[in-house]
Amino acid sequence: FRKGWERIRKEAGLVGFTRHDLRRTVGSRLAEAGNSEAVIAKVLGQRSTRSTEVYMRIAERKANQSLERISGKILGASKRKAKAG
Repeated sequence: FRKGWERIRKEAGLVGFTRHDLRRTVGSRLAEAGNSEAVIAKVLGQRSTRSTEVYMRIAERKANQSLERISGKILGASKRKAKAG
């Protein structure tokens, strides 16, 4: 596995990118897509969902940031409409 990973990494120009970085990215993307901790653990080959909790926190934080951005846009639009009204 190691030789194959090194070859792929070099061909893609991913200097300093580790297998663990790839694992974190996959776990985060799965959580962001709404997958359960059990599904994430299974895909990543983890025996326990405890290891997947970090991905769920990341996804929750990103969801909260998205909600804050969109609520700010909605509030801004309603204020502009009230002023124009």
